[in-house]
Amino acid sequence: ALDDVRIPVRESGESLGRSVRSLTLSLCNPNVDLSLEAKVTKEEKGRAAVAAAATALRWLLRDGLKQNCAEASGICVSALIGIIDLAQPAIVEALLSDVIYALLIAMSNLEPAAFNYLSVREEQGSANFEYLARLRLQASSTSPLASAVRRCVDMLPKMKLNHQQATVQALASAVRKSSGIATRSAAAECVITLSHTCPEMFQDNSFSGTLLRCFFDGVFIERGGKAAQDKMVGAFGSLAALTSGPAVRSLAGLATQRYEQAHGNNDDPAMRVAAAMILSSIAV
Repeated sequence: ALDDVRIPVRESGESLGRSVRSLTLSLCNPNVDLSLEAKVTKEEKGRAAVAAAATALRWLLRDGLKQNCAEASGICVSALIGIIDLAQPAIVEALLSDVIYALLIAMSNLEPAAFNYLSVREEQGSANFEYLARLRLQASSTSPLASAVRRCVDMLPKMKLNHQQATVQALASAVRKSSGIATRSAAAECVITLSHTCPEMFQDNSFSGTLLRCFFDGVFIERGGKAAQDKMVGAFGSLAALTSGPAVRSLAGLATQRYEQAHGNNDDPAMRVAAAMILSSIAV
């Protein structure tokens, strides 16, 4: 209905979408009594809210956030953020890695098109380009999506280790599949925070090496400005302190080779700077 060619249908669809969102949040809230029965225990309300939240989250992650209609995607994102705001950690624990991945990807997919329009018309490395990149990161970090990601990250230290480790895989997938600097920068901030709040999730985790390599490559190929590159370096350094020594030494050797190769006929100052940043972050 939201994607209909007729204006009255779209307006009715918008009203219906808001109503469905409101009903969904009420069903997912254990403190709201929607039962017609006189005697419903607090435990029964809690179980009903858990079931409703799990059902809604699974649909939103599988179908809701993938709507082609911008208005429909907006309502689905709003519903997802609303569930996260009121849900207890136990409600979203099993789906938390999928929720974080979906929120991170949405941060770039739902970014205003004007940012991309302006960035491609500025010379990379110029003062205007760097200013625009910082503006993009500032806008994304203060959005409702970023707030929802931070709430999910705050839940992780209370989760079981297997759910924490599943989040590492989700972060690696988000960095690899990201379509913009908003997703990569937000994922980097997640890693920096989690490396202090629950470092055990990165230790003895087979996906930690994959995530470390993602940030390593991100430092070299990031074209979203110095601010985004600095976040990649910060995440790489925080993760390097928790990852196995052989993986870190291998990447340090690779960075050294790239530094040596970026001279002479292959002169590439940007490559040398990226390699130096990698080695410096490992040392720090």
